[in-house]
Amino acid sequence: MPDYVSALMPDSLDTTSPMPFSEKSIIGAYGPWAAGLVNQPPALSFRNKQWKSIDKWREEALAKTLDLAAPPKIEKTPSVKIVKKYTYDGLDIEELTWQLPYGNKTEAILLKPTGSTGRLPAVLGLHDHGGNKYFGTRKITKTSDDQHPMMTTHQDHYYGGRAWANELAKRGYVVLVWLVLFLGLLGFFLLLCVVFGCCGFCVWWCFLIGGRAGCVVLFYCLWVVGGCLYWGGVFGHVERMVFVVGGSMIL
Repeated sequence: MPDYVSALMPDSLDTTSPMPFSEKSIIGAYGPWAAGLVNQPPALSFRNKQWKSIDKWREEALAKTLDLAAPPKIEKTPSVKIVKKYTYDGLDIEELTWQLPYGNKTEAILLKPTGSTGRLPAVLGLHDHGGNKYFGTRKITKTSDDQHPMMTTHQDHYYGGRAWANELAKRGYVVLVWLVLFLGLLGFFLLLCVVFGCCGFCVWWCFLIGGRAGCVVLFYCLWVVGGCLYWGGVFGHVERMVFVVGGSMIL
């Protein structure tokens, strides 16, 4: 075992005993069940004493990670287009897009210290969900003084009033924040297309089966379910979202 690893993991450290389980869990009563699915220490954890070489561990752990992630095969590196460049609050900012072999164009924001050249330590900044599907990269960045009021509130609530991607870049990092699929303005419109497409088919089918009365019932159901989905998304409490259908409640 390399010296620096030994320093971090001394022989006196107990790496075989199960980690203490807290009764509090984000999945509630299912916490103990989920915790029991994983051996302690996990087979591919470097805490497991079977691993003597960090290089061997890295090789097998990465292979398993790629197997589970199932990334699509990309024959060549996509061409990146710089849409816009500007400077703000001590940072050089670039708005980027690139096209993968599938789906829509990826949008991203690159932030780095003003005037920096050469290689910099890099961070891939993944923005949160936060119960808000309309905004994406703007949740963790700030690219002008004209910030949307909802994003000001969002950053105040979750990040102490700071855009953490900007804060990292000011400390000497280059930070790439990309727009997660189905979030942001593009994802919002894609979701609308799917919803309205399905609704249109349902209306046509209900009209054939039940005539005008069938359509009225369908619209009422869509109104109830749509309201639950909307307010559940607004408040962001997915695990406690309540669907009200036909007078029954499912928690």
